[in-house]
Amino acid sequence: MRWVAWCIENVESVAFSWWENKRGTETHVVIWAELHDFAVVLAKRDTQDGPRYYLLKTAYCLRGHTIRKFTKERDAYWATQKD
Repeated sequence: MRWVAWCIENVESVAFSWWENKRGTETHVVIWAELHDFAVVLAKRDTQDGPRYYLLKTAYCLRGHTIRKFTKERDAYWATQKD
């Protein structure tokens, strides 16, 4: 669990990438510690009163295929954010 907290606390560091993705009806925030090939996925939640909170969905070490997939997904997300 220390890795999860460490990733969330350091998400703004240059060694990390983050982006949002949709899976079904849920919006997730993916945090990728690129130097360590470790990812944390948070489920984004809204309340009726407005403020958001995040639930830990999963955390895992990445392998070759997933690294390529994450790279494409991250780059596509940020390409749409620059408009």
